[in-house]
Amino acid sequence: MDKACQIAKEFYEKMSKIPYPSGLEPSELWMGVLKTLHIPTINTSQTASQVCDLVTKKDYYSFPTLNTHHLAGSIIDSYVEWFAQNDAPLSSFDITIQESPYTSPEVMMQYQGRNVSTAFMWHLGMAYRIQTKLPKCNSYLEIGSGYGGLARIVKLLQPDVTYYMLDMDISLYFSYVFVSTNFPEAKCLLVDDAEKINQIDESYDFIFIPTQFIDKLKGLRFDVLVNTQSLSEMTQFAYDRFMDFMQEEIQVRYFYNANRYGPHPDGVNLKGRCNDGIGHDGCVCASALDPHWRVLFWELYSDYNLTNLDPRFMMILEIIVERIPKALRNKDYYAVISKQLFNKAQQRMKFDNLTHYYLWDSIRYCPTPENLTYYIQYLEIKGFQQAEHYKRVLGQVRTQNNE
Repeated sequence: MDKACQIAKEFYEKMSKIPYPSGLEPSELWMGVLKTLHIPTINTSQTASQVCDLVTKKDYYSFPTLNTHHLAGSIIDSYVEWFAQNDAPLSSFDITIQESPYTSPEVMMQYQGRNVSTAFMWHLGMAYRIQTKLPKCNSYLEIGSGYGGLARIVKLLQPDVTYYMLDMDISLYFSYVFVSTNFPEAKCLLVDDAEKINQIDESYDFIFIPTQFIDKLKGLRFDVLVNTQSLSEMTQFAYDRFMDFMQEEIQVRYFYNANRYGPHPDGVNLKGRCNDGIGHDGCVCASALDPHWRVLFWELYSDYNLTNLDPRFMMILEIIVERIPKALRNKDYYAVISKQLFNKAQQRMKFDNLTHYYLWDSIRYCPTPENLTYYIQYLEIKGFQQAEHYKRVLGQVRTQNNE
């Protein structure tokens, strides 16, 4: 067994003996995947190259595309066009910005002398989105970092960044192997003991933190917190716990959230889309934020949405928000904004991307029976599972109002 696999396995075996905090156990969806893919791989893999090959060509964390798939070329073309439309043609990126040499050759494709894959293009798009919509962020915290695909791209684009990964211990096995293999000179910290939290600083390139230590991170500060798809694959309790963690326990300036939101508008039920395989215990709404954020970017249906480029994807809502300082928070002002947004939504007379945004934000600032009922009716007609979340909020509002 090579060094990277040995270090990662020893870390996983040590951490697996420590139970998850109550309620943060993997969801039904993830328990099945861990048993069939992740655990057998850890038990049998001897080399980092073998692990990287498997995790990039099978559905461990992302939705990889074999280069023999009939849609592979057209999906790459869609991403290339998206970058060009956003004034960042692929040729404008340094040639080092390409797919990892440790990625499976079964998903690798060539584009103008650059190795790419659909997962690489997806991660590059998200990293580009964050780095062009926000000022320079020196510290990233990714909840649910998967095999480290996004972390690798961010580090290539910004070598001086400190990238924190908070995930299940079994997932950190894979992200450590992938990241440390791609960056052999990087300074990495595997947090396998609560005392190591005290060693955390921005001299590290990558810091791997298992979910077991979430309660030990209170008070830490991060420039941006990132989540892509995994919040919507958690249990409802776990989602609520991570939102409390982000909004109450640590200090975060920005939040990038890309998670499932509603059925695909074409109405076709394909494998991998919105509700496929989530499980009965999955979170019904992974975009429920408190009012203390300023929205910088919000896209669901428009062509600008990065997540619309692969026709096999479920619909994903992209959000970038900035935390409002405590001194500037005002409940009465929030209520005024909420009313203005609700009025704009009612005036549009159609439910498109902008109407969705107005209603979503109106409710986030100040949920009322009026804006909730209006939105729930539409969500139910269109088959959005998020209607269940807003029904619960409506019940809470009515209880508070003694209705």
